[in-house]
Formats: sequence, C-alpha cells, structure tokens
Amino acid sequence: DVHKNYTTVSFVNKDGDVLDTRSFSNDIKSLKGLLNRFPEEAFSAVLEAGLNWGLIYDLLESIEQVKEVMLAHPPKVKAIASAKIKTDKIDSKILGQLLRADLIPEVWVPSKEVRTLKDIVRFRAFVVKVKTMIKNRIHDILRKSHINPLDVKDLFGSYGRMWLEEIRLPDKREDMLLRHHLKIHDSLKDMEKGLQKWINREMRDNEDLKLVKTIPGIRDVFGSIIVLEIDDINRFPDPPHLHSYSGLVPSTHSSGNTHYHGRLIKGNRWLRWAFIEGAHTSVRVSPYFRKHCTRVGRKAGSRAASVASARKLATVTYKI
Repeated sequence: DVHKNYTTVSFVNKDGDVLDTRSFSNDIKSLKGLLNRFPEEAFSAVLEAGLNWGLIYDLLESIEQVKEVMLAHPPKVKAIASAKIKTDKIDSKILGQLLRADLIPEVWVPSKEVRTLKDIVRFRAFVVKVKTMIKNRIHDILRKSHINPLDVKDLFGSYGRMWLEEIRLPDKREDMLLRHHLKIHDSLKDMEKGLQKWINREMRDNEDLKLVKTIPGIRDVFGSIIVLEIDDINRFPDPPHLHSYSGLVPSTHSSGNTHYHGRLIKGNRWLRWAFIEGAHTSVRVSPYFRKHCTRVGRKAGSRAASVASARKLATVTYKI
C-alpha cells in the first residue's frame, strides 16, 4: 500500500499465511533490507495504481528477487474485497491474498521510456493550457480598459502582437499588468516551441506515429498523444474497447423497458481530448469524416456528432 514517503508491505506465503507486515521508506536501500529477511525466497508483488505507484514499481522491477510486479486497478480491487475497516496494513494484506488467489484486476503498465515521453507530451499540453489562460486574461484587461482589440484573425499573431506592444492603456497600473502578461505569454510560447521540437526529436523514429499521421487531421501534437497513451494497440481486442478506454462512450442506465444514455463515461482524458480535438480537424479536411459528422448531426445534434466523429477517428486509428 503505497504513499508519498512510505509504503506498507505484507509478506504472504503460498498457503495464505501473513508472515509479516511493516512499513518502509520509499527508497531502494529500505526495500532491499526488507526483502533480505527472506534471502532464499522469490517474490511476486502487487501494488495499487495511484499518484506514487511509479517509484515503487520501478524499484521492485530493479530487484532480482522480485520475479513479477503487478499493478492493480483500485476501484475493481475495492469491488472484490470491500471492507468497513480500512487501514494500510489491512489493504496490503488484502492485496497479498488477492495476488495469491490470482484475482488481481491488472492495469496496463507502459515501459519507463513511454512513461517519460508521456510526461513530456502532457507537460506541453499543460503549457498550452496556461498560455490560453494568459491570452484570456489579456483580453479581459483590454475589455476593462475599454480598448477594442485590433480587427485581426489572431490578436497574438505578428500584427496583433505589434499592436499590443504599441498601445498604452489609460491607467498606468493596468498598462503595467498588461506588460507582465505579455512577458509571460512570450515565455510560454517559446517554451511550447522548444518542447515540440524536443518531442519531434524523441518521436522521430516511432513507426506507430508515422502510421497515425497518415490519418487526415492528425499531425505531430495529437499523433504523439494518441500513440503514447495507447502504447500497445494489441491490448484492445476491438475498436469498442478503445472507445471505452478513451471515455468516448455514453453511460447507460437500463431498467425494464426504459433505456437512458447519459454523459460520457470516465476514461483516459488525454486520449478523449486528442480524439475529439483531432476529429474537428478531420471533419474540416476529410470528406469521409465530414459525411459521417453531418449524418449524425442531422439526427442527434452537433455535440453528439462531435463525439461520434471522435469515435470514428479512434476506429480508424485502431485499424491502421
């Protein structure tokens, strides 16, 4: 049972006896010290997916005594072994017993390399999100100062940026606030460009990315997210499983003859974002996707058409 600074571990033998339960600091020395108490044993280990699982997972994989490491799906573990009393020691013992009985609902674990690349791509998406927030704040400053923005397609393009530098707001304090926001925007823009070059360099030889980029509307940004978040397409038996994993399937409530479809289910939010945003471009540039979107839109509306186009994009990605 993994926490930020420490982990509680239970040692369970093949007969189901709990030999020991104790906590250790999240470092390789402490972990090896615990395992050395059973020098002749080989271990299988299980931990739940959470914020801090990667550190302990990598430590366990690096130790020769540990022959197998599994990552458990927390909600499914709770469904199998619900308990009214919940402590770290009880949780670790339950995980040990489930592992012994081969009842662990496993989570897919990407390689360390893929996890690192995902962190880089996600950080770039975070930088873009913050940059958008800064743009919105700049518009808000102009609006409060009763300044109408320059009539250009992109206020932060070359002409718009020159105009922003030249204007002076009536209130010096508001003007100073605008200058600070423009500096932050420029810094984030440079950071975004640098990160994208880094991602392009790291993903240059990725064969899956080359295939995905043949789909209309998918280029480096969304392509990298899709490839890294999916990782191994063979873990999905068919396109509907990929739709579900991506959170592109509506929740369903059925009782008797009544059937109701609600909001989209929870899934991989990065994949959902990439497929939905990528589908907008695909609909614009591809007659195939546009025809599908228009047909669904006539029956169910624009919002349903957007999600349906994202599912179609996910299906094409799966096939390719």
